[in-house]
Amino acid sequence: MAVAERPRTSVEARDLALQEVGKTPWIQPRELAARLHEQTGLPASELIRLLRGMEAEGDLRSRLDGGRKTYALPEREPKPERLQTPAQRERDPESKQAPVPKRERKPKREREPVAAPAAPAGEPPAGSLWAAEPEPAPRPEPAPQRPAAVATKPGWSIAAVVVSVLAVAVLAAVFLTPEKRDSLTGASQESSEPAPVASPPPPDREPVPANEPVPANEPPASEPKPRPKPQPAADAGLAAARKARIAVLSAVAQPGAAAREAKRLERKGFRVGTVANAPVPAERSAVLFAGGAKASARAVAKAVGIRSVKAVDPGTAAVASGSKLYVVVGAKR
Repeated sequence: MAVAERPRTSVEARDLALQEVGKTPWIQPRELAARLHEQTGLPASELIRLLRGMEAEGDLRSRLDGGRKTYALPEREPKPERLQTPAQRERDPESKQAPVPKRERKPKREREPVAAPAAPAGEPPAGSLWAAEPEPAPRPEPAPQRPAAVATKPGWSIAAVVVSVLAVAVLAAVFLTPEKRDSLTGASQESSEPAPVASPPPPDREPVPANEPVPANEPPASEPKPRPKPQPAADAGLAAARKARIAVLSAVAQPGAAAREAKRLERKGFRVGTVANAPVPAERSAVLFAGGAKASARAVAKAVGIRSVKAVDPGTAAVASGSKLYVVVGAKR
């Protein structure tokens, strides 16, 4: 009874793939997978994935041959030849490495002996017992020192001359100046400071005579009080408008327009009376007045921002009888 062979591992399949590609370069993947399947028993799909992995890792190189991919072993770079020692070259006589030439050493130059200087005539040779001791060199004589010149200060002498000249000039001016005398009296004229001039009295006070005595308890003159400025007509009209009752009438269809205008007047400090609807609609707001209250009507219009100011008509006056100021709320200010 034959024993079935167990499937081999992917490592063995990798080695077998390299052997098959080395035997048959540029072999197609399917043919290579079929050969490996026969040898390892691994499935073809797993072998195809193995070949792709080897291609990605660089173990195999591929190219297209007639539109189909083929595999071959990658080209290996030649290893550089290593230098061999003489012992290795003797062991391997067939080695192609050329022998390394030896460097020639240059001979060293010998130094020439330096001849000693000849001794002068009459002196014993150096190293003899009768050699005389060397005489010490004569010391140079010091140069004679000159006496240091006394430094003079020309600045002090010039200053003394200038001071003496100024003193002589001052004394000459004092003694030689003639004394000025008056031609009539013969007395000497001395310079005196001018007497101070008295300042004139202020214009609001009368000058006091020199011989008249000044009373001790006289009160100072009081200044006149400023007159009150006349109050302008606008301020007077505004004051009168704040005292009067203002009727607020709505001339628009919008509800609550008269009530909002009444609150605005109260915030401005005015007193509100009747709040009702106007007898006829109006396009623009207006301030109406009756009984000569035109100045008050202008003050109210300026305070609430209404341009139109005119006399009240009988229909509007009948709505709020007894009022002198009316504010009619229109569609526009």
